[in-house]
Amino acid sequence: MRTHQSYLGRPESVEPNVTETPQHALLSAAMSPFATTTMPVQLTPLWGYSTKDGASVKALLHVSADDLLFVAGDDGRSVATAETVGVVIDADGSVVTARTATFSVHRDAGDASGGGVTYSLLVPLPKPGGYQLRFAVRDTHSGAVGSVGEFVDVPDVGHGAFALSSVVLGVGHDAPEAVTIDETSVGSAAPAARQFRPGDQLLYTYEVYNAAGPVEAAPSVWHDGMQVFKARADSLAGAKSSGPLRTAGALHLGPTLTPGDYVLQIDARTATPKKKPSVATTRVDFHVK
Repeated sequence: MRTHQSYLGRPESVEPNVTETPQHALLSAAMSPFATTTMPVQLTPLWGYSTKDGASVKALLHVSADDLLFVAGDDGRSVATAETVGVVIDADGSVVTARTATFSVHRDAGDASGGGVTYSLLVPLPKPGGYQLRFAVRDTHSGAVGSVGEFVDVPDVGHGAFALSSVVLGVGHDAPEAVTIDETSVGSAAPAARQFRPGDQLLYTYEVYNAAGPVEAAPSVWHDGMQVFKARADSLAGAKSSGPLRTAGALHLGPTLTPGDYVLQIDARTATPKKKPSVATTRVDFHVK
């Protein structure tokens, strides 16, 4: 939790209120700490670090197609269109970046399948610390607006901090492969939507930074504040170069798993003998339907 020692207020204006344009309303929704829920949206922040480019965060914004209004297009297909604005704010309240975009989803005639659309935004971060990611989306046909915000805390990896990146989730039946965050395909909705079914194989991948020696990493799953599963710790060899140690794993979601919200947590510690271990934790929430 982060707090301010003062509050932010606006004096009451004696000027008559001017009707907001849709674009102004969208920006206001993104900057507001109170989420607008006329259209649900989901945000997944994935932070990582490279020796070349430093720290960055990839924001994955996911909108379900079921929440968009489709209208008939000229080519016989139906189309839904949405506008989005994304803002990244640092711990001092300064805006690091602000982006706007418009995206469309097309459906063939008679197609009522679900799915959704994922918008990706990669933002370089100037320094370690805490950042807020704020997004708002407006359906241009229905006028429905949804907003969402997430917080990400970036360790000082550049100065030697032992740390774990964000966890990228996926689903599949093959052995998982470790990938870097900027190589993650957002064509699949799994990393952004983080929704799975009982019986799925949950794939996860992340990076370990400044692992000069062996590392022990233990994954666990939590539900309603209770630990429901803990796997045996993985023994990871230390990185052989200055780059990160990339690792991946898989967990099988039991066929009788109770639907609801869960958290995958990775607890890592260095395992070098006769040295005080360094510890780091990363976690990601997901939903079982």
